[in-house]
Amino acid sequence: MFICGVLMMNRDEILRILEVKTFDSSMTPVVEVDKSKILEAVSVLKQEGYDMMLCLSCVDSGDCFEIVYNFYSTEEKKSVVVKTHLDREYPEVKSVSSVYPCADWYEREVFDLFGVEFSGHGDLRRLLMPEGWDGYPLRKDYVQKDSRLRWNERR
Repeated sequence: MFICGVLMMNRDEILRILEVKTFDSSMTPVVEVDKSKILEAVSVLKQEGYDMMLCLSCVDSGDCFEIVYNFYSTEEKKSVVVKTHLDREYPEVKSVSSVYPCADWYEREVFDLFGVEFSGHGDLRRLLMPEGWDGYPLRKDYVQKDSRLRWNERR
């Protein structure tokens, strides 16, 4: 079935994609989803009652980027964490702002600080760094070129 141009999967397909891999320290389920299925998975979570996106963040592990989505159901008082991994050379994933409008700002922040592209985002531009800033300061391979800003290096 298609709703608003998004392919909606049946419950069995959802369960296959949203297999719980681990739990975090608070016993919140942590689900890993292939980046090609992130929009469908997030749409399913919204339909299943996860009405709040609490956070979207990025982790630079050195060899890839991990996008971490945190969702909460206000009715059932439960949380779920969804993770997807992105290639370091060309980090791109579909925007989920069409499902959770608050993702707009989170995606802009991750783009600004890590350089992750969110395809389908309506206004993907720098949020914190000034326009024209060279590079993405939260990447592990980022090199600060302005010596005045190197506060943690010994002289």
